[in-house]
Amino acid sequence: MTNGLDGYRAWLSGSRDALESTVGAYNKRLIFYIFGMLGDTSSAEDTAADTFLRLLVKKPKFDSEEQLCTWLYKVARNLALDRLRKKKSGDLPLESAEEREDREALLGEVLDSERKTQLYSALSELNDEYRSVLTLLYFEELSYTDVAKVLSKN
Repeated sequence: MTNGLDGYRAWLSGSRDALESTVGAYNKRLIFYIFGMLGDTSSAEDTAADTFLRLLVKKPKFDSEEQLCTWLYKVARNLALDRLRKKKSGDLPLESAEEREDREALLGEVLDSERKTQLYSALSELNDEYRSVLTLLYFEELSYTDVAKVLSKN
């Protein structure tokens, strides 16, 4: 995936429409990742939007696509954790039929093999930290170093 960084750099240089390629490259993947943490499609979408808003406001500089990717996932993770902390009850809301359909549609777009589908099912049995690590490694194909950066383990 190279168009995310190229679009972001073009946007920084003044091209108003260029950021669409960055959002297009990462939005569904971020929503999928955040959904795994929050269990709520609407909250995952809002958190992904907040992540891109931070990108627009802070305008960090990146030397590589991996740096952009790592930054986005780390910010998304931190925003999702903030949402979880702010919840008054410790339980995640039950998933509605519409949210379940949204999740399944998103899963169909992101998952590209039966092996990944089976892995996703197994991930739901793990605690949040292990699930985050494996999701970033296998679904998002981040390097071990980038996963450590996203999870603040470096």
